[in-house]
Amino acid sequence: MPEQLIGTIDSIYTKDITIKRGPRAGQTSKVYHAIISGEDVNLGWSCPYEEGERVNIQVETSRFGGYE
Repeated sequence: MPEQLIGTIDSIYTKDITIKRGPRAGQTSKVYHAIISGEDVNLGWSCPYEEGERVNIQVETSRFGGYE
């Protein structure tokens, strides 16, 4: 169920992942993550935000326990 997360982006970083399915399976790519008021949020393949920006975004709890 979606939730609203309101706060300031403390930092933005990337994680390397290995793509598991599709035509790019086995290749490595980067996904963006942001720390928003102490919460780690997976932003996905692109990042339209900047550090220090105040945000009000809709997030969902992922199956691994974090936000996306």
